[in-house]
Amino acid sequence: MKPGDLSLDRYRFAVRPMTADRGMGYLIGFPDVQVCMSDSAAAEVAIANGCAVLAGCLLTRRES
Repeated sequence: MKPGDLSLDRYRFAVRPMTADRGMGYLIGFPDVQVCMSDSAAAEVAIANGCAVLAGCLLTRRES
């Protein structure tokens, strides 16, 4: 299976602003894949990075 074969749009996600003590920016998490998260200074970048991380998490789970 390749990353392009994954249906990433089936997974819900939440984007939350991070506080100053956590470095500011935005954190994206996936409730159905709890160990999968990413962050960035911009929400749009956090979402793009999160999708890449989600693909990696799903491929790793499938291979396990």
